[in-house]
Amino acid sequence: MKANQANESLEEELFRLRSRVSELEQSELELRHVKDELQSKEQLLHFILNNTPNVILVKNLNHQYVLINRLYEKLFNLQPGWILGRTDYDIFPREVAANCIEFDRQIMESGKAVTYEMQVPLEDGVHTYFENKFPLFNQEGQLYGIAAISTDITELKNTEESLRKREAELRQSQKMEAVGRLAGGIAHDFNNLLTVILGYADLILLQLPENDALYSDVVGIKNEGERAALLVRQLLAFSRQSVLQPRVINLNEVIGSLTKLLKRLINEDVELITNLDANLGNIKADQSQLEQVIINLAVNARDAMFSGGKLILETSNVELSQDYADNHLYANPSQYIVLAVSDTGQGIPDELKTKIFEPFFTTKAQGQGTGLGLSTVYGIVKQSGGGIEVYSEPNKGTTFKIYLPLVNEQKTASIISPQTSSNLSGTETILLVEDDSSIRQLIAKILLSHGYRILEASRPKEALQICKDAIEPIHLVLTDVVMPEMYGPDMVKQIQQTHPDTHIIYMSGYTQGALSSQNLLEAEANLISKPFTSITVLSKIRSVFGNPKI
Repeated sequence: MKANQANESLEEELFRLRSRVSELEQSELELRHVKDELQSKEQLLHFILNNTPNVILVKNLNHQYVLINRLYEKLFNLQPGWILGRTDYDIFPREVAANCIEFDRQIMESGKAVTYEMQVPLEDGVHTYFENKFPLFNQEGQLYGIAAISTDITELKNTEESLRKREAELRQSQKMEAVGRLAGGIAHDFNNLLTVILGYADLILLQLPENDALYSDVVGIKNEGERAALLVRQLLAFSRQSVLQPRVINLNEVIGSLTKLLKRLINEDVELITNLDANLGNIKADQSQLEQVIINLAVNARDAMFSGGKLILETSNVELSQDYADNHLYANPSQYIVLAVSDTGQGIPDELKTKIFEPFFTTKAQGQGTGLGLSTVYGIVKQSGGGIEVYSEPNKGTTFKIYLPLVNEQKTASIISPQTSSNLSGTETILLVEDDSSIRQLIAKILLSHGYRILEASRPKEALQICKDAIEPIHLVLTDVVMPEMYGPDMVKQIQQTHPDTHIIYMSGYTQGALSSQNLLEAEANLISKPFTSITVLSKIRSVFGNPKI
């Protein structure tokens, strides 16, 4: 009996032991499963930390690093795992580290997250990071430390800055374009008035002996009229409506031909220095207009150097990158010629840099400047297909850089200005078509006084009727472009159907470029720009008669 009881007790104990072993084995399996799952999650966390484009770090209450991703280590050239257990004092200069730790302490005390931008100097330059730093709490709500996630936004900031620059440049360009259109319209109307004033002054001077008491008065009228005409030409240059005569030129030669003049223009205490690239490429531009650009910039530089200084002209070849072109409306990623005009004068304040190219803006005293110098430079450069940049700091001087497209063409032979003919008279028949009676009467007087036979028309339809009724040949039609009833070119097409051998000369206060862009006039058409002198119109007529009809 006792033996049976002992056996049963032993069996029960064995069963309990087996059950316990089974439980232990199950727990071990579960533990192994939990361990594998934990390792898998740790591996996943490791993958996330080291593949994210963000910098991630965690510090404990003692400001020691307890977690960090590989990107942070790469940024500061740290060995993997080396920073764990260390503080900012082991990485950064003492003052920087102290500021970081104090900032972390304030965030942990506040219990609130903070977002901000910071500049970080790295091997390839200064980067901008957007950082989100926040306190860490454990499951019981106790403060554990602090964490930070940082994103490199350098490229984004550069893109934003590029867009801001382009937007500002576009707004400035649109504003200048609007002012230019207004200036061009005013110039057109003013040109008609100046044509009459200068023309009658010429007629009077032809009839007065030089010793006449009125001769000098009329000369004074003509001189002031020519000054007004120069003002109008500046307005047209600003509004990019000048009549250009582009040819292939070398900028070094242009500067060389201006050196003597520039030395006379600047003060004796200003030193002229030229640093010209001997291998400079060619450009295609109007030489006289470029000369005006250089002279205007030189005069501005002279006026900025009250106590003397240096005026430096430099040329160079440059290839503009796509990045540069993306930030400048005028530029393409190609080769350019750069003209830099620098001075050691008083400089330009930042708040004025966006205004200096606007017409009539000047910092000079009243009566000392029209405010059209730099606006003229701006217009000529833009019309020539280039761009202009200004670099300046108060009391450190100013540099204007002009970029003009390089051309792979040989230099054009110098254009020699035609000599005024001693005999501008003729006997041909000219049909004069002009709706402005003052201009028409003036031109008729000029032509009649030089022997021409004149037929006058105030309207295109009247001119067409004259051509229809004409028995003798009409050798030349001298006509305005913009008139009531129809444009001059449309009238000319009808005239040439019955008078195919008739020469054509157009007159307009608008420029050839402006008329061509509006499809009003062919680029190669003969055009006299108002205002013009009697010599101009007479020389043009003789030139047309002296050359084969195109």
